[in-house]
Amino acid sequence: MKRLLAPLVVLLIVAIGIQQVVASGSCTNCNWAPSSWTSVSVFIYPDSPDYAETQQSFVWSYEDLEAFLALDAYYQYEIRRDRDVWDYMTIGEWGDIIVVGSYWTTLPNPTDMWTEEADLGGDEEFELKVINSDELTPDTWYVVYVEFWRDPEDRGTAFTLWSESEYAGCVPWYLPTPPWCFDWCTMTEQIEGA
Repeated sequence: MKRLLAPLVVLLIVAIGIQQVVASGSCTNCNWAPSSWTSVSVFIYPDSPDYAETQQSFVWSYEDLEAFLALDAYYQYEIRRDRDVWDYMTIGEWGDIIVVGSYWTTLPNPTDMWTEEADLGGDEEFELKVINSDELTPDTWYVVYVEFWRDPEDRGTAFTLWSESEYAGCVPWYLPTPPWCFDWCTMTEQIEGA
C-alpha cells in the first residue's frame, strides 16, 4: 500500500498541472481519440524491484469527444508491450487467470474485464474499458496508473511499450455483418528496460 501512496500523490499533482504534453503517434490523425496526452512515465523503485509502474494522462477536446460519442462505442485505453516482460494478469497452474498487478484511474467506472493481458494468443495488452462513454467529459485530464509484475528472467532487457486508444461498439467485431465499429491508434511508443 505504501508503494501506491506515493504514485497516487504524484498522479494528483500531474492531474492538476499536466507536464510534457506530446502530440505524436497515429492518434493525432483520429478525431475520435483524445486530443492531447503525456508521455508514459515508467517507475521501477529499488525497494520494490518486482514491480514496474506506469502513468499517463490524456484529455479530449469538446470536438473530439463529440466525434467519439457519435460512434456509440465504448472507449478502451491500452498499454501494450512487444514482449512478455511485465504482467498485469497471468495464467495460473490450473489455467485460471490471476491478477498480479493493480491500477488506479480517474476514468469514470472503468473495467479491466475482457483484457488480452493474460497473454492468451501472444497478446501483451493491459486494457481498461469505459463501457458507458457518456460519462466522459471534455477538457478533463484523465490519469491512468498501472502496476505490472516484472518477470525476473527478463530484467535488464529492452522492449517496446505503446500506449493506445481504441473504441469498439455497434455490431460486435466477431459477427460477420458490418459495421463493426472498431479502431485503434497509438498515442506513444517508447523503448523501455524490463
